[in-house]
Amino acid sequence: MKYLIPSLLGVGVVLSVGLTHWVPGMGLDGNQHGTRIADLSWAEIRAIEEEAEQIKERARGVLRFHNSLEEVKDQLRAGQLSLADASDVLHEAAQRDNPGFLRSLDSGFPDSSRREQFALILVGHLRHELQGGAAPARKVRVVEELSRDLMSWPDVSAATLAALCEAEAEASAPAYDSPAMTGSEAQ
Repeated sequence: MKYLIPSLLGVGVVLSVGLTHWVPGMGLDGNQHGTRIADLSWAEIRAIEEEAEQIKERARGVLRFHNSLEEVKDQLRAGQLSLADASDVLHEAAQRDNPGFLRSLDSGFPDSSRREQFALILVGHLRHELQGGAAPARKVRVVEELSRDLMSWPDVSAATLAALCEAEAEASAPAYDSPAMTGSEAQ
C-alpha cells in the first residue's frame, strides 16, 4: 500500500513516454494537428525518470516519518520515552526523512523552540485520539501528564504555553466530559 502512489507515478511516466511513439495521434502521426507530443531525447527521458525517482524517495521519506511518529506515540503511551526525548527523536526523523515538515512547523508555532514544537505536535496527536467518544482513563491520564510535563520544562516559551492552553480548551468539552471506560477497555 505504501508504494502504490509512487509506483503508479512511475508507471504513468513510463507509459506516457512510451505511448508517444506507438499510439497514432500521440506522437509520430503528423496528420493529426494539435495532438502531437514533441519527441523526447534520451536525456529528457532520463531527467523525467530521475525526477520520478526523487518524488518516490520523498514519498518514502514521508512514510518513514509517519512510521516514526506512530512508534514515538506508542512509546509515549507506554511510558518508555519522556516527552523531551520523544520530541528529539521525532525532530531527528523529520530532519532525515521529511524536511518539508520542519518548514511547516514555523508557520504553526513560530515562537516556540523546535523541541517545544514537536512536543506540541505529539501532545496534539495524542489528544486528538481522545476525541469521538468515551476515552480510556489511561489515555486521558497520559495526555494530562504530558501536558503538565511540557508546562514544567525550564524556559518553556510563552507561545508554547499559550498554544497548549488553547489546544486543551478546544479539546476539553467533548473529550473529557465523556465517562472513562473501565476494566479491560481502559487498557
